Amino acid sequence: MRKGMILLTCILLLLGAGCMAGSGGGTPRMYELYFRVADLESAAGGDAIAAEPSAVPLETEMEAVALVETLMDALLSGPSGEKLESPFPGNAVLQSVRISAGRAIVDMSAGYGMMSGVELTMADYCIALTLTQIPEVRSVTITVNGRALSHRSAQTFSARDVLISSAEDVVATVDVELYFCSEYGILIPERRVLDLYEGDTRAEALVAALVRGPEGKKLLPSLPEGFDVQSVWVKDGCCYVNLSLTMLEALPENTDLSLSLEALSGSLLSLENVEEVHFLVEGEAAEEIGGVDVSRTFAKETT
Repeated sequence: MRKGMILLTCILLLLGAGCMAGSGGGTPRMYELYFRVADLESAAGGDAIAAEPSAVPLETEMEAVALVETLMDALLSGPSGEKLESPFPGNAVLQSVRISAGRAIVDMSAGYGMMSGVELTMADYCIALTLTQIPEVRSVTITVNGRALSHRSAQTFSARDVLISSAEDVVATVDVELYFCSEYGILIPERRVLDLYEGDTRAEALVAALVRGPEGKKLLPSLPEGFDVQSVWVKDGCCYVNLSLTMLEALPENTDLSLSLEALSGSLLSLENVEEVHFLVEGEAAEEIGGVDVSRTFAKETT
């Protein structure tokens, strides 16, 4: 899978992310829809994915979720030109869309999960390259019937994963410790160096990496499926983690969030500019989350 990812990255270096979205009232705007090249052997330059323009009419004050749904419908309908073909199986159907903290969570029907290898990778990035043209969408997670596909090496995708061609795109790096679960249910830190790009904050990059999961094969994700951070920011040494009530209520009733919240707070406390972590629900201070007392301050250990 990794070899296929590297190959795909190399052949897509020259592709652009297309026209950016913006508020345009009811004026049609041009978006790029990304599809698989029909004849890879004769494709100029060996590009595996290419785009065709599509005029998507925007309603006044059209919400980002509605725009995602519109672009997904256009993608699943397939290309209009003969040189491109749809990377999606015919029985792949969009089931739901939500956007949280700059990430679009796109849930597909079971047909999407039948793909694997480079075929799946190309489909994932056709969606990611298309949807990240929307200003509110910086990355995309694609699930099948509400669940992540275990045969993927990554679960969250962004245009820069494909388009980055040099270290010059990285504006900074940050050393962090991300806490994941061992097979015995113990939190273990995994040391990482995260790349920061223009517009990223350290806290946002850390949370995104924690959501994507561990790189070590012996570690397990510390956040349950469906768990997502609505927003996160740092002010005067305090990191505020804002969670969605709708997201929390959608988690299975038997979900134990104690380790997840410890992993989240512990990971954030590994940032140099974070001394304390406070949890919020819908922007308000929370007393408890999923039966876990979060009224206390999560702070760095003093020596």
